[in-house]
Amino acid sequence: MDSKIKVLVADCDSDFRETLIEVLGDCKPIEIVGYALERDELLKLIAEKQPDIVIIDMMLPPLDGLSAIREINKQGYRKRPSVYVMS
Repeated sequence: MDSKIKVLVADCDSDFRETLIEVLGDCKPIEIVGYALERDELLKLIAEKQPDIVIIDMMLPPLDGLSAIREINKQGYRKRPSVYVMS
């Protein structure tokens, strides 16, 4: 089976985000399905892309990564992703 692990990255630091996407993109079983710079964009992309994993920065505007995680948990996503927090 050739199923990919769909990953969405949420980080407003462009240098770190691009490096992370590049490194993860080199891993065969991983498919980067998008990235978000802020919370509302992240929530929209989760609904659209239905990632398996979300990698989120602790400092995600407008508040922080934890508020974004609370929102992810409140949403009625058909498929809730696993969330990993970076700091």
